[in-house]
Amino acid sequence: MIRPRTGLLVFSESLVREDVYQKRKEMAAAETARFVSIISEFTDVIEPGIREIRSKKQGLQALHEVESAGIDAIILYVPIFIAPALVAHIGNLTSKPVILAQNENEASLSQLAFLAVAGIMEQIGMDYLRLGGDVASD
Repeated sequence: MIRPRTGLLVFSESLVREDVYQKRKEMAAAETARFVSIISEFTDVIEPGIREIRSKKQGLQALHEVESAGIDAIILYVPIFIAPALVAHIGNLTSKPVILAQNENEASLSQLAFLAVAGIMEQIGMDYLRLGGDVASD
């Protein structure tokens, strides 16, 4: 069976808010590692060299990198609350199918970010799939 190749773009706190980033980076890393371990059972996960996208420049670079690897789809993952417009902007630049994903760790505020990004994507008329809830849930 041929497994799909899925690009994974993980978004984190803006470069402008370094203090917030430092406080939340361990939580984001743990949630991302858990997410990757689960989706790796179903797809080949292609990750860019930039592990956490914190700016438009980083997002553009990461998007180009995963698209150049010959992906079939792309996941925009928000492990913590982030700048929703950045996620929607980067997602809108790809021609690949887009999946928006979150986790359910209440302290992460991932669900809030997920809903904010989804709202922007709806407003701009973007086609995407919502992976709501938590991938570890039954």
